[in-house]
Amino acid sequence: MVALLPDPEAGRALFAGVREAFRRDGVAAAMATMAAGLAPEEGEAAPGPERAAAEAVPSPEQAATFRRMHANLPVFLEHVL
Repeated sequence: MVALLPDPEAGRALFAGVREAFRRDGVAAAMATMAAGLAPEEGEAAPGPERAAAEAVPSPEQAATFRRMHANLPVFLEHVL
């Protein structure tokens, strides 16, 4: 999938950095590395406050999905990404 990105090498480097951060410092560090690498570039618009407000309170189903995803992050970061 990374090969489909506009800059595949940058994507590979980001994901390698995320995996290394996970191995070195855990899930929180890996997710911070990924968030920083996926942040909008200068001049790009970030999601507006209306979107953030609408997504602030997840439904019970969304909350259950988030918990499941969070529990699976170590496997994702080590083996899937």
